[in-house]
Amino acid sequence: MTRKSGFTLIETMVATVLAGVVGMISMLMFSRGQQAAQATVERGAAHQHLMAGLRLTSEWRNLVLGGSANDIMVSGSQARYRAFRGLSRICALGSGAILISWDPRNLRLPAAGRDSLLLFVPGVLDVTSDDRWVLRAINSAPSGAVCPGGEAALRLGVSNLSPLLLNGLGSGYPVAWFEIMEWRAYRSAGSTWLGARSMSGGESIQPMLGPLRSPGLTGLAMTAGAFPAIPGVGGVLGFRLAVQSSPFSAIAGGYASHRTTADSVSLILSPRNSR
Repeated sequence: MTRKSGFTLIETMVATVLAGVVGMISMLMFSRGQQAAQATVERGAAHQHLMAGLRLTSEWRNLVLGGSANDIMVSGSQARYRAFRGLSRICALGSGAILISWDPRNLRLPAAGRDSLLLFVPGVLDVTSDDRWVLRAINSAPSGAVCPGGEAALRLGVSNLSPLLLNGLGSGYPVAWFEIMEWRAYRSAGSTWLGARSMSGGESIQPMLGPLRSPGLTGLAMTAGAFPAIPGVGGVLGFRLAVQSSPFSAIAGGYASHRTTADSVSLILSPRNSR
């Protein structure tokens, strides 16, 4: 008798079906792995993007929130604040002008028409309650000068200086200059962005962070108020800045289901307090 070896038709069909099932499972697992990896990459990119943008709030550290200072005003999806660009001291005073010592570590020179000055005017000696910072405009572009001691200086024309001289403004007192900046949500090219502009300089809004979810969907929210008391310190004024990125992409989740990848960051900032 002669015996032939091989596979029957049924065995071949069963093997084919099993191979197909194993292949489908492998493809499904591979696809889900790809989705998870892509989601991780997108979330990491979104998080780094948001955090990089929010580092710009570092210039809010020395501002005063609330009270009569009005260094920073927060409302909804908008914030306006005094962006300080330099700090110096008066080394000499003249008729309608002051000389300030120049420190190259300052952000930039004061600019007439863009910046305003805050001049420190003391009150009665040994009493701090009547000390104050007085707001004045810069009348002319700064020019090079020399302090009485030979130190490099800048000459600034200052408006309405005479009353301050009568009230105690003198050499050695600090002076700061700032411009008014605005942060707000705005729409461009179908997306929501966190933009910034110099209100003092008359600039148009420029994108700083985004794209974000629209403000109505908590893409950007700024709220000011009193936060819980700190032991030994008491209640402090502060504000919460919350941003949420727009989804970077829609990732297939199998059988027409989708999920989106987004990230959000919420910060509570407590600048110098008026309390």
